[in-house]
Amino acid sequence: MAKHKLISSEILQAILDNNYHDFSSSEEDFSDNDDQQRALHDTVNDDASDDSDEWVYPQHLNWTAARGELPFLYPFEATCGFTVDVNNYTAKQFYELFVSPDLIRHFVHQTNLYAAQFIEKNPNLPPHSRVHAWVDTDENEMKKFIGILMLMGIIRKPDIEMYWSTDPINEPDKKDPNSDRLFKLHPLIDHLFEKFQLPYVPGLSVAVDESLLLWKGCLQFRQYLPLKRARFGIKMFCLAENSGYIYRFRVYTGKEDPMSSISVVLPDECKDFGLSEKIVVYLALPLLDNGYTIWMDNWYSSCRLFHYLHHRKTTACGTLLCLKFQDKKDVHMLTTQPQCIIEYNSNMGAVDKQDQVLKPYSTARKTMKWYKKLSVHLLQMAMLNAHILYQKNGGTNTFLQFDHDVIADFIFSGEEQHADRVEAVVRLTERHFPDKLEPTTTWTKPQAHCRVCSKKGQRRDVKTFCSKCPSNPGLCAFPCFGLWHSKLKYWE
Repeated sequence: MAKHKLISSEILQAILDNNYHDFSSSEEDFSDNDDQQRALHDTVNDDASDDSDEWVYPQHLNWTAARGELPFLYPFEATCGFTVDVNNYTAKQFYELFVSPDLIRHFVHQTNLYAAQFIEKNPNLPPHSRVHAWVDTDENEMKKFIGILMLMGIIRKPDIEMYWSTDPINEPDKKDPNSDRLFKLHPLIDHLFEKFQLPYVPGLSVAVDESLLLWKGCLQFRQYLPLKRARFGIKMFCLAENSGYIYRFRVYTGKEDPMSSISVVLPDECKDFGLSEKIVVYLALPLLDNGYTIWMDNWYSSCRLFHYLHHRKTTACGTLLCLKFQDKKDVHMLTTQPQCIIEYNSNMGAVDKQDQVLKPYSTARKTMKWYKKLSVHLLQMAMLNAHILYQKNGGTNTFLQFDHDVIADFIFSGEEQHADRVEAVVRLTERHFPDKLEPTTTWTKPQAHCRVCSKKGQRRDVKTFCSKCPSNPGLCAFPCFGLWHSKLKYWE
């Protein structure tokens, strides 16, 4: 039968009248990307049983009028929230839920291994080469390195070498890289993928969407997404809670990469799904059969996927060519629940929220190696996830303040923060007594800001100070003088 193009009003009328019978065309007529025609074809059949143990996709489907009845929604049965005790956790401890000491030790081992291999392969380096001064790194030094990487997102300098300046003014694996495009990053990706799921279970509503890390260089799996700010780059599929917490993610490396196949972990009934459908099922696997609601856009939506999710006690809502409303442009909806438009707008921005928060503090810099940029971005994703958990636990600091505290803990690991090391030793180990500021001919009413009060965001002028400390700080006689000389973090 010859096909003709329908406008939206004709489609809606056909659905309501239940008199358009060309919707039952064979499945082979549609490609994975032809979402509009697939929407008409892959329609839920009322004859399919949701109570059967095995899911079977109906072969003959037809649209029917809703007749005013409401679809059955499975109750939400998951226990969401924290799965670990985070009471009294510091910012550093929240971050170490993801970037754990084990991961730091892996970084240290791989860095030292790479250096040893490089030195062995290059025995005739020139005398002035910096390699001759190489000393194996350790965990504290690696934390400082990560701290400085994060600090790049806060403090901008014109040249990357300036971050490593001391001026006061200013292949480790023998695998075939063609067999797995992420082989250099798999330890980091696998670690964060697991750790993101351990301390927290998301709430009722989650969204599946893409995140794009800007990359304009040559890369086999570089993607073009015109609606994203970066447009060109490395694409990641993410499942996120409406708070912005990334629960599961996957770096896209192309359809032809045999090592990136996710089919091996999917249920057998999903083996014939298209890529977009498989991605949704893969990201949502731990959440199925618990009454969750998954939000997605038209690239993922299909009646076959929605039918399967409903069989797995999961509500789905996404854009498609069935229900039309006006946003900045025409948007079409396919949903297994009514009243979807307002809820779609409020829930679909979960992944974009993460990108919006990270953008002003992006640590990524231009580099010739794409995997370096991606690895730094993943570490910053962990930082934002840690901040979200910190706020859910009652924390009030902004992301910038939280980021600053973690960076300080990493850079000054085992040392005094925000103060000169010499003064830190002096003020905590020697004997001190308060002195009074004496007037001079030019300074008739001497006063100084209390160092402890200033650190706490309070301004207080005092006449007492400590003459034994190198910086001669102004201090309240009580309690700041005691705090300054007895506590490492005197501002807490």
